[in-house]
Amino acid sequence: MRRTNRIAAALVAAALAVLPAAAAAHGHGHGSPGHGSGHDHGHPGHPSGPPWHQPQPDPLSADALMATIDQYGSAPDHYSGTPADWSELNVIAQQFQAAGLQLGSIAYKFPRFEPTEVALSTDSHDVAPTALAPLLYSGTTGPSGIEAPLLAAANGTFAPADAAGKIVVVSQLSKGALAPSITAAIGAGAKGLVFVTNGVGDLPRKEDVNSRKGTGNFPVLLIGKKSGATVLADAQAGQSADLTLQAKLGTATDFDVWGVLPAATGRRRPPASSPPPRSVAAASRSCSGWPSTTPSSRARSDRRRSSSSPRPGTKSASSGSRR
Repeated sequence: MRRTNRIAAALVAAALAVLPAAAAAHGHGHGSPGHGSGHDHGHPGHPSGPPWHQPQPDPLSADALMATIDQYGSAPDHYSGTPADWSELNVIAQQFQAAGLQLGSIAYKFPRFEPTEVALSTDSHDVAPTALAPLLYSGTTGPSGIEAPLLAAANGTFAPADAAGKIVVVSQLSKGALAPSITAAIGAGAKGLVFVTNGVGDLPRKEDVNSRKGTGNFPVLLIGKKSGATVLADAQAGQSADLTLQAKLGTATDFDVWGVLPAATGRRRPPASSPPPRSVAAASRSCSGWPSTTPSSRARSDRRRSSSSPRPGTKSASSGSRR
């Protein structure tokens, strides 16, 4: 699942939890502002019912939801295990807490792949950084990148001998498929692959990935359809390209965070099963976490001891678990 979908689900869950409080604030009792009763011994104009409060804004209104989206989009890429990710998770946790939910969190480790440099240029064009995205965990290049002739293979079909030592260009718009193209290019001895995506404008359409196999050794870049058409034309013209993909590798720590809405009664039922182990590796771009700054070893240890499942007899609104 895309991380954005998980964040959105968490924010909606927090907003729903706030609704009862907002509804209560709308109640005016038996009186109304400026209309006292004969039994009102207070100041003139005071209502006879409970104190009136200014209605709270609707957390699910278009303006409120757009404000949340703008806030989320204003931050840099939310790669898991990074300060930008933790900052966003704190926003979610604060909203859960403001809604009266009981917070829970747990830490886990996963293979890191945090891009630091992504670039592509042909003999005649430099591709804008906004049109490029790495296929996470595909592979990395050295600081100087790789230079090789381009091979135009829009539909993903090519002779292995033609791809050896080249950077293959495949297009989703021509029915080219990413996974089989990568497999074929690696088998043919290609140096890398550029995949033209069918996204909005010239933005690359990013892919969900799984980090369990770690980082490969075949760099793949995703490119927007407008810039991709230019690169594909350059490949058809027999040009070469420079491709750079660098990333921080190793092991990273991130967090799952959730909010629990206490049950209406204090009764607790025994759990149906034990929660699954939390040593699950996941992709850098999927998931949520829970820290305000770089987590200390004690904080990680404490959170690891907590259960990832809601307590029996409670309802949970969670920001999502790692994919």
